[in-house]
Amino acid sequence: MKNHIKLTVGRYLLPVQQWHQGLAKREQVAVSVLAVVFVVFCVYWVLWSPIVAKRESAQNNYLAHQQIYQWIHDHEALIRGARGATQQQHSTRDSDKDVLTVVNSTASQTGIVLRSFSPEGKNKLRFQLEQQEFTLVMQWLYALEQDYGIQVGNIDISAGNNPGTVNVRATLQRDI
Repeated sequence: MKNHIKLTVGRYLLPVQQWHQGLAKREQVAVSVLAVVFVVFCVYWVLWSPIVAKRESAQNNYLAHQQIYQWIHDHEALIRGARGATQQQHSTRDSDKDVLTVVNSTASQTGIVLRSFSPEGKNKLRFQLEQQEFTLVMQWLYALEQDYGIQVGNIDISAGNNPGTVNVRATLQRDI
């Protein structure tokens, strides 16, 4: 098998070797140096550069997750308190307004941009956020629950491209 490969490669390289030997000594050196530079460039471009890019991407992703973890750890009492508060009866304002109206107005006041939303009746809304600041989103969702009685039915949060940002898909509902 090894000999077969050597013969096959040798057959294709033979014309290149003959051409190279036909050059003047100075041209042979120049072509050899250019060939080495070309091989080094190809190794960099094909192997090294993608590895470094993946490493940087993984490092940024790790840092984003670390920031989210640290925020959750730092605000553990707030999160636990919010969980307890959801089990209590809320005093709600604007309970006559539909969920879409309340969510839209509070999001714009908070600086959150809704990417898409889909109302399901007056008291339920599916929405999507992209590249929003994690702490801002959590504070907004907390305020919706505390001030308006609008609760998160289900939620899917993933890390955004930038550290501290998230992508969110969620369903909000008000039980009346």
